[in-house]
Amino acid sequence: MDRRFAYGLIGFGVGGALGWLALKDTSWASLGRALAELDWRVVPLALGAVIIAGILRAIRFRLLLRDERVTTSRLFLVASAGSAVNNLSPVRVLSEATQTVLLTRGDGVKASRVVSGFLLSRLFDLLVTVNLVGAGLVVLPQLSGFRPIVLPLWGLSGAALLGMVFLGRGVSRLGKVRWLKPLAETLQHVHATQSQRGLLALCISLTAIAWLLIGVAAWLVAQAAGIQMPFWLASIVIVAVSMFSGAVPAPPGVAGVYEFVAVSTLGLFAVDEAAVLSFAVVIHALLFLPHLAIGLPVLALERRALRGAPMLRRGAPSAAAR
Repeated sequence: MDRRFAYGLIGFGVGGALGWLALKDTSWASLGRALAELDWRVVPLALGAVIIAGILRAIRFRLLLRDERVTTSRLFLVASAGSAVNNLSPVRVLSEATQTVLLTRGDGVKASRVVSGFLLSRLFDLLVTVNLVGAGLVVLPQLSGFRPIVLPLWGLSGAALLGMVFLGRGVSRLGKVRWLKPLAETLQHVHATQSQRGLLALCISLTAIAWLLIGVAAWLVAQAAGIQMPFWLASIVIVAVSMFSGAVPAPPGVAGVYEFVAVSTLGLFAVDEAAVLSFAVVIHALLFLPHLAIGLPVLALERRALRGAPMLRRGAPSAAAR
């Protein structure tokens, strides 16, 4: 059996099962009432926060590609296209591959620069999200059940930092081996960025602000759904939901899985189940649908660049896959 088909089949099974678990204690009628009673006036503000977070990530990537001729707006569109592919595919490792093809074929950016940018971006995201959820583990006893997942991620982020430092120091030796030259170039770019503390601090700050804006969106939707929680709690919860919903096989758009994780997490705080589910549905839509609305037209316009790309045709993960 094709591995992509098997993974997709598992994803649909997991998504269906977890979606049923999220809905089993809430009737469709009560969910409909909760959505009807939601204060939809704040949803555009939440959407704006999500879009600005995406722009900040594009600015971060532009800083990492500072010597390349590519604009922030272009990077934002390409990132949306990559996310759209991920949201439509049961194999969630195609975002970076899609972006790499678009930036190398369409903008002439070296693949090693793109991959090094992805590696650093993922590391920044990991550092910020793990520390945010880690703070939640310290101050919120309700989240103690997530410790078996977060603690290894803490170790992974530290190991990644150390690994990049030591690999960067020995990268010149790799470049002498011809078939390792692309890897050497990627690590050279990573090491060069590491040595610029101001740039690293700025990128980490942009990452933190972007995630806090997602927290703003979650807090606004929670308030609209009648869920009273402070902003800091909404930020920790939405980061935890985003982190854990991406950790298991799931159908396209992590449908069902996202709702289950949101309901399970907020359920720890004795919140009304219908209100929680309405929150989960709306924030899920806000985080996923804009990428589709922006990314699908980009994919249509860039279909020539994508046609025949080996990494997409095989469905293989890119070097920067999560």
